[in-house]
Amino acid sequence: MKKIILLALLPFFSYAGCIGTDYMKTCNDSSGNHYTVTHNGNMTTVQGYNYNTGSDWRQSSTTNGNITTTRGYDADGNYWNSTTTSNGDGTYSVRGNDSQGNYFSKQCNQNGCN
Repeated sequence: MKKIILLALLPFFSYAGCIGTDYMKTCNDSSGNHYTVTHNGNMTTVQGYNYNTGSDWRQSSTTNGNITTTRGYDADGNYWNSTTTSNGDGTYSVRGNDSQGNYFSKQCNQNGCN
């Protein structure tokens, strides 16, 4: 899902070749894609470049307590956003608007979302 790109990429970054500091990392994968990850307080920003298509995208996530707000632009420049609320019992809700402007809302647990 484009809406939750950061969550999907977190496992990727552990396998990508990254250099940098805790504040800013630059990563490259085996396909030639390039990512820059910046941490500043409670905000994480990811900017990506797709080598094969020449497109780029970006997103920023801010966490305050149990709420994470993520905003970004997909490769076509379309804006999207999501808000993830942790319920403290292993469940969480995700809601927002995808890059086509469609509203979504999901309740999630360790088995997935509905």
